[in-house]
Amino acid sequence: MFGERLWLARNALRHDRCGSVLGPTGTEELDRALQPLGGAELLAGSVTGPDVLERLRGTLRATSSACPSEQSWALRVLDGLLDCLRTIELLMSWPGRPLTSERLRRATAVGSGRSGTPLPDTAGTELLRDAVEYLRMRAPRVGETGTTPLARFVAALAAEDQLARDDARLTAWAHSVRAAVELSDAFDAQRQQHTRSRLRLVVSLHSAVADDWPETLETWLLDRGEVHAHQSFDCTPDQAGVEQRLAGALRWASRRAKEVGAPLQRVEIAASAALLLRWRPEEIDFGERLGVAHDVVLRWSERLCPPDHLWWINDRARERLEAMSEGGTGAPVDWLGEPETVRTQELSERLRHGAYQRAVALGHRPPRFEQVMEVLLAHAPIVLWPGGDRGVPDRYRNSLDRFWHLLPTEFSEAYRRSWGPKPPAQADGREHLAELRSVWHDPEWLDFCDWFEQCAMDGENFA
Repeated sequence: MFGERLWLARNALRHDRCGSVLGPTGTEELDRALQPLGGAELLAGSVTGPDVLERLRGTLRATSSACPSEQSWALRVLDGLLDCLRTIELLMSWPGRPLTSERLRRATAVGSGRSGTPLPDTAGTELLRDAVEYLRMRAPRVGETGTTPLARFVAALAAEDQLARDDARLTAWAHSVRAAVELSDAFDAQRQQHTRSRLRLVVSLHSAVADDWPETLETWLLDRGEVHAHQSFDCTPDQAGVEQRLAGALRWASRRAKEVGAPLQRVEIAASAALLLRWRPEEIDFGERLGVAHDVVLRWSERLCPPDHLWWINDRARERLEAMSEGGTGAPVDWLGEPETVRTQELSERLRHGAYQRAVALGHRPPRFEQVMEVLLAHAPIVLWPGGDRGVPDRYRNSLDRFWHLLPTEFSEAYRRSWGPKPPAQADGREHLAELRSVWHDPEWLDFCDWFEQCAMDGENFA
């Protein structure tokens, strides 16, 4: 392990060594390693390529040193930097789909192995370099080899693209950085994670009348996005009745999951805007809270089969999600304050004219909240708001930036933490997420909406 430093502390540095292929992290680690050995004399000039590092490594090995431990440390740093350059070479000719900043951030989060680790705040090719240097030089933990985070990173990208684990280019890279076993382990971990996320239970309250509680719950168990089973559950049209039947639906789905041989972890609940604002389904108690063992994601039921005047909302949501994933740092969120929400009609006009092209977050709970939410949900694929009456402090917004790449699942983890003891030493910003609510429409949900609408057009009745 090459030492552990917070990325944000490192980020104050700026890479200004002209012509060097190393980024800020690589440059700093090399300077630190060479300084006790007379760095200025050993490295006269920039690191313009791996050949410079190879020559430097040869020089160090051929030189007897009065500081053998420092010399050994410097050689390990050089090995790490060469691993970085080999990894960057692989990524620059990546055998899968084109790499984007969002994909790189997701894979970096997987590679680091730490939930909520601050990520590089660069984008594009700089992010590619900075992520690789961070994972190789700063992320390895005690008990891991230096290449373990890189292997997790590469395996995460490969899994997204469904690349074979024995792909010749991946295998050649793994051997070049001495990470053949680490890559195999990472692929095994990816397969286990895929199994854990394979099943999703969708529970819809779309049959509710006048934004009240429904008399029927419609449920679907999805296996890799395809409908595996469907069941209707009659219920008393009030909160207690719905929650009682939802517990029964979970029991039904759990039995079907055992037949499939995969765990059921995610529960997606679609409801009206009115219910979403006042209901916390993750707190449903059937002996334990629903959210203790399940990740609960809220959806807007109107997207299942949009009315004629909103026929376009799911297509537009796809476009915005794609644009949100293409670049930039932090959370792709437009924050709205009281001036933007005080007049619902004016807000609706701005949205119809293309304002707020990203996710939308409210810094407060506005008057006529239900009307505001109806307007926002039609135009924004993701809407967030404070769970309580307080506004959203800046530190909450910073936590949203920090954890965005892990959402919406990380909301469930934040809620779970908020239900238990909260030692101050564990405060990491996730406690701020627990103060927020969200309605989240990702591509997987939009795919289900397309399927549902087609079935409705074909005459299948789910109400």
